[in-house]
Amino acid sequence: MKLDILRGSVLKLLFDFYPDGIEKKSLWGVYYQYWKTEDIDKATEFLVDLDLITRTENAHPYLPGEKITYYKIKPAGITLVEGTTEACPGIVLPGRL
Repeated sequence: MKLDILRGSVLKLLFDFYPDGIEKKSLWGVYYQYWKTEDIDKATEFLVDLDLITRTENAHPYLPGEKITYYKIKPAGITLVEGTTEACPGIVLPGRL
């Protein structure tokens, strides 16, 4: 499978979780059967770079030096999923192949 399909799937998942986000390890849990964690990380970083999602890192409450990473969709990502803005190169949304 291509990363553009994964990017669209991640964006749609974050849309479904809105207004909440999702923790990185939970996101891995959704896709681990079909994708490597490195590919999932690449997909999310691409979406962050396009300013479609945000990445927030917080200190872990019990493990010193560890961080918890959260992802949340931004308004630009929402309008892309809803189809009210132009398609974005490099992202294939579910149902729009």
